[in-house]
Amino acid sequence: MLVAVTDIGGCYSQSVGAHREVAYGALMLASLCCGDPREAPPLPPKTEPVEHCGGWEPRLVADADGPVAVGVDAEHVYWAELGHRIMRIPKAGGTAEKVADDGAGWPLIVDGNTIYWTTFWGLTDAVRSAPTSGGPVVTLAESEEDSLSDLAQDGGYLYWQALRGVGHTTDGFIAEWEARVARVHKRGGSPPEVLLVRSEMLHDLTAGHGQVVWTNSSGVERLSIEDGAVETVFTGWALAVTIDDDGGIHFSATGEWGVPGSTIFRATNAGIQPVFKASQPITALLVHDQFIYFVINTKTGDYDYTGNDTLLRVTKAGSDVECLAELGTVGNFRLDGNTIYWSVFSNSGRIMALDL
Repeated sequence: MLVAVTDIGGCYSQSVGAHREVAYGALMLASLCCGDPREAPPLPPKTEPVEHCGGWEPRLVADADGPVAVGVDAEHVYWAELGHRIMRIPKAGGTAEKVADDGAGWPLIVDGNTIYWTTFWGLTDAVRSAPTSGGPVVTLAESEEDSLSDLAQDGGYLYWQALRGVGHTTDGFIAEWEARVARVHKRGGSPPEVLLVRSEMLHDLTAGHGQVVWTNSSGVERLSIEDGAVETVFTGWALAVTIDDDGGIHFSATGEWGVPGSTIFRATNAGIQPVFKASQPITALLVHDQFIYFVINTKTGDYDYTGNDTLLRVTKAGSDVECLAELGTVGNFRLDGNTIYWSVFSNSGRIMALDL
């Protein structure tokens, strides 16, 4: 399964075994707000402009109230409504039902009979879970000081970013950010464990194959879960990152701030190889089977929420790019088998699907 989430504050991603979850910012270059431009690896010569999709017919799954994330299991489609609740509806159609009353955020993780999420609606942020069929809500971690986001999983653990502002400028803005990478066992029973502290905001945090990966103001970094070692994977303007089925890291990057377009790279122990170059910013990545699925941002500016996020796919060899759907202002999307599900984040939100 593959999933992607858009939020208005940053870029996020996760890997869950055969599952993929990626979240990316509605402010398309939020992850690049600081730092100096760095040199990127040589770019492939091919640039593919993307205009409009054709030949595909999306369908309405359900109406929703500001959905920011979706999740899928064998029978149901789930979504989180910002600050309200978590809902689900049968894939085959039917009546939507409430799973939990909570100030739900993004992303959602559906694992077996349990659904996990982060919440920030109120004075206390938390990582919580509940049975997928509805039932008692369990708090696995909480904080009154930190904003908890970028939820990911690997093995029996949940991973997330705990972000706090440190100090303020004379104008009242936050002077610095401090981010912690933390984890807790899915069953709970013990306090969260802090794995890493960084004096900056992290984005697109993802976990899988014994590693936690993220982008920041200077590139892409990787944390080994086994020994805690941190490695710089890439130095440059990184936009989005994900982990593929073989443990390789795919990420998108551009040469420098303000330069249109971006390139998908794959990083392994053998080095970094460019895969595909697009003429627009690539703000989310999903890798599954023989394809790389990615989102380009066609908004006219950081605060333009009327433009389209457009979903495309290209082979792992970087050929045969195909436009799949113009998604609108996306809250979240997931690839489940041959069907893509996504949420359209607006006051008249909805959950959509596209059968490939």
